[in-house]
Amino acid sequence: MAISIIYKGKGKTFHVSHKDSAGAVIDITGWTLYFTAKKKLDDPDSEAVLQKTVTNHVDAINGLSDIVFLNADTVNLKIGEYFYDIQSDDATGENKGVIKNKLKVEQPVRIG
Repeated sequence: MAISIIYKGKGKTFHVSHKDSAGAVIDITGWTLYFTAKKKLDDPDSEAVLQKTVTNHVDAINGLSDIVFLNADTVNLKIGEYFYDIQSDDATGENKGVIKNKLKVEQPVRIG
């Protein structure tokens, strides 16, 4: 998986699609998604540089959800690389999967 890039002070949407190992869509009605980005993997969640919780999905029956960050969410991020994950808990609170990747925060050329 390629490093995800986000620009400081700019919005970003992560599109998440839930499928089983056979590629069939998973109904995520009632699920909660948690996005967490940290400088170091062992940092406590309280030191996360970026977090978002999603309970309203684009198309829950077809397993589609967006994690949306607004310009204001990213304005205080420092330029650099971070670790992030997206965890999915079903309606009973059971963790149903984790996506892990690196996040690179870059300075946009145009500021404003």
